[in-house]
Amino acid sequence: MRQGNKQSYTQAVVLIHNPFFQLIEFVNSGDKKRIVLFLDQITNHQLRLLHLKISQNSI
Repeated sequence: MRQGNKQSYTQAVVLIHNPFFQLIEFVNSGDKKRIVLFLDQITNHQLRLLHLKISQNSI
């Protein structure tokens, strides 16, 4: 995926969550993508919104 392109996924799961990074798996009809998100790349507010969306399974 190139920068600026959007992709939709039906489910997201936080696989690893520690004080430095999170490993998040996005799933869409058999297609899985894992993203490493370093916590210095995102604000606390954005992190809370991401966790809220993941808990609602409405990514």
